[in-house]
Amino acid sequence: GLLAFARREATSRQLTTRLLAVKTLGHLRDLPSWDLIAQTVDSPNPALSVTAATALVEIKPNTAITILVPLLVERRDWPRTQVFKLLEKAGADLVSEPLFRAIRAADAEDCVYLLQFAKLAEFDVRDALAMELLGSRDSPEVIAGALKLVSGQNGVPRLAALSAHPAWFVRMQAARVLGRVGQPEHLALLQRLLCDQEWWVRYRAAQAIVGLPFVGPNKLRQLRDSQRDPYAKDILEQALAEVGLT
Repeated sequence: GLLAFARREATSRQLTTRLLAVKTLGHLRDLPSWDLIAQTVDSPNPALSVTAATALVEIKPNTAITILVPLLVERRDWPRTQVFKLLEKAGADLVSEPLFRAIRAADAEDCVYLLQFAKLAEFDVRDALAMELLGSRDSPEVIAGALKLVSGQNGVPRLAALSAHPAWFVRMQAARVLGRVGQPEHLALLQRLLCDQEWWVRYRAAQAIVGLPFVGPNKLRQLRDSQRDPYAKDILEQALAEVGLT
C-alpha cells in the first residue's frame, strides 16, 4: 500500500509531507503519478517544484528533460545545485540536444544563465555550441561562457582577437583556452597577456604558459628572465613556483 499512500500524501497541505511523498513517487518510478507530479512542477514553491522536476526525471527521463530544459530560464528560483543534479541524473545523452537548442535560441542574458549547465552536455555538443556562439555572438558574457566550454579539438575561431578583447574576463578565458589548445605560434599571444593591466589575465596567461607541453623548464626560465615588464616577470615567477620551478 505504499504507492497508494504516497499518492495521497502528494496532495497534502503540509509542505514537508508533500515533498517526501513526491520524492518517494520519483524513487519508485511511479508512472501513474506522472500527471500529478507534472502539475506540481508549476508550484510557486521552489523546493516543491524542483523536487517534482527531479521526480519526473527519475520516472521517465527522456520525456522529462524535453519538458524541464525549456523551464530552466523561467525557474531561476530553482537552486542551481539541484538543477545540476537533475540534469546529471538524466545523463549527457539526453540533456545535450535540448540544452543545445535552448542556448542557441536564448537571448544574451538567458544564454549566459544556461551556459553554466552546458558542461553537462556531451563533448562534441559542447564544442559545436561553443564554436557557434563564438562565431555569432557579440556579448562579452556569452563569449566568456562559450570559451569555458572549448575543448579545442576542432580549433577556436577568433582566438587572437579574443585575447585582445576589451572585456578583461574574455581575455582571461582566452588565456585559459590557449593553455589547453595552444600551439607554438600562440606563445606570443600569451606573452602579451603577461603584461595585461588585469591581474587575473596575467595570472591565467602565466599558468597557461607553464602548462604548455612544448615549453620545458629551461625555456620557461628563459621566458621569465627575458621579461622587461616587472608585472609580467613577477606573475611568471609565481606560476613557476606553483609547479615547483624556480
